[in-house]
Amino acid sequence: MPATSPASAPAPDPAATSPEAAASPAVAPAPPGTQEAGNDGTVWNTINPGVEAAGRRGEHNILREVPGPTAYAKRNIDESALSAFHLLIDMHTLHHIQRCTEAEAHRQLQDDPWSMPLEELEAFLALVYACGAFGARSLGYC
Repeated sequence: MPATSPASAPAPDPAATSPEAAASPAVAPAPPGTQEAGNDGTVWNTINPGVEAAGRRGEHNILREVPGPTAYAKRNIDESALSAFHLLIDMHTLHHIQRCTEAEAHRQLQDDPWSMPLEELEAFLALVYACGAFGARSLGYC
């Protein structure tokens, strides 16, 4: 078998040696109607999006709700922000969090008398909610 010298070997294609080409090799899409299997065993059916996906969507995909607050929210929100907050976390849930927090504090502190007022819990949860809503985590406040 004749050996090839470096001078006679073809020059490598610069596009094929780029990091982008090595990271994502070009693979031709499968023709419509074939199946492909994923590494986890999931079977995917290929479709032609120009044919099967055309037309009106099914009746179940149409959103028919009226925008804005629901009638329940309108009835239960007064002029205070606390009433709106109680739609997110109701009093039953707040009392449950309070009882569980106090029970864990008693367990950790070996029956040291420790309690948490409900107003303090509401203030803490409101701050956590506001930090998440306003994206303050990226600012380093939360």
